[in-house]
Amino acid sequence: MKETIRRWHLEKRKRLSKKALEEKSKKIAERLFETSEFKNAKTIMAFVSINNEPETRSILEEAWRLDKRVCVPLTNFSNNEIIPVEIKNLAELEEKKFGLLEPKNAEKKIAASNIDLVLVPGVAFDCTGNRLGYGKGFFDRFLEKARCNTIGLCFEQHLEQKLPAEQHDKKVGKIITEKRTINCFKN
Repeated sequence: MKETIRRWHLEKRKRLSKKALEEKSKKIAERLFETSEFKNAKTIMAFVSINNEPETRSILEEAWRLDKRVCVPLTNFSNNEIIPVEIKNLAELEEKKFGLLEPKNAEKKIAASNIDLVLVPGVAFDCTGNRLGYGKGFFDRFLEKARCNTIGLCFEQHLEQKLPAEQHDKKVGKIITEKRTINCFKN
């Protein structure tokens, strides 16, 4: 069931035009910047968008402009975990496995307990905070350790009424689309 939903949303995402991607991503970023979670966070972990995900580079730039500490995931595929690594600019990233943009080196690791906000990617979300990722559980395992504010970023077209969820799946606290901000724990 999850795999069918995942494939459907990934195909739908591929068809998004560059213009629509830019416009929707800009609205998502503007909504994010208005949240207390973003405003109050000293350390933010954000995914670096690829494959028509909501664009996060402008979010990283704004966080640096506001003197926030920024980290991005470094993927360890041997044990299916992500390691937060601080970066100071986009030049510190390089393309790695599966086209992921990740830190060139892992010298500046950040403890999960030191992160105030995690921006979480997803193939699809539902309004109760369930997310459908890429299927390996990287973010679920990380969020179990992080225990901080979490915001899922997605386009409105990738919101489902109800996603299948298992006990190990971690919910996000908020979801931001180009049209609205959803407080998941109030639903």
